[in-house]
Amino acid sequence: VGIMKIGQKAYIDRFPDVPATSPTSTSSLKPLIPFSPSTELRKADEPADRENVKTYQSLTGSLIYASTVSRPDLSLALGMLTKHNLKPHDPHFAAVY
Repeated sequence: VGIMKIGQKAYIDRFPDVPATSPTSTSSLKPLIPFSPSTELRKADEPADRENVKTYQSLTGSLIYASTVSRPDLSLALGMLTKHNLKPHDPHFAAVY
């Protein structure tokens, strides 16, 4: 009987670092979720920068793939994050990174 391991480390390591236009771009970071259960994400009232929206949607989409394939522990956090796909702001990026 053999053991088979499935991992997404190589896939997640290919995720882009926080882009220079991102609100959290003070250092080079990779996504770190699931986040703390006490994290509160509130809906932003003002529109988000188009480039930040594109980056945020790309990250959450990539993480959804990882959660479907081998990381079901990401599902709850992604459910909270994807609610903000149209207007991501600083707290939303901070939750991903």
